[in-house]
Amino acid sequence: MKIKIFNIRLSKEFFHEDQQEVNKFLEMVELKKTYSHFVSSDKVDYWSAVIFYKEKEIPEEHFFNLENKSFKA
Repeated sequence: MKIKIFNIRLSKEFFHEDQQEVNKFLEMVELKKTYSHFVSSDKVDYWSAVIFYKEKEIPEEHFFNLENKSFKA
C-alpha cells in the first residue's frame, strides 16, 4: 500500500484546480483509506488529505502478445 498527500486550498483561485488533481489521481488508483484534516492559519485555509491506495492492476486481457506481430511505422 502507498500514500499520497494532497492539500486542497479553499481560495477560489485554487479550489477547483486542487479538486481536479485529486479526482484525476483517484481515477488511476484503488482507494483503500483516507484521512483528512482542516488546517486554518492567518495566511491560508485548506484541507489536507492523506490517501492510502494501491496501484490498479491491469487485467491480463489488456496486454498484447507482441512476439509474432509486425508493425509498420
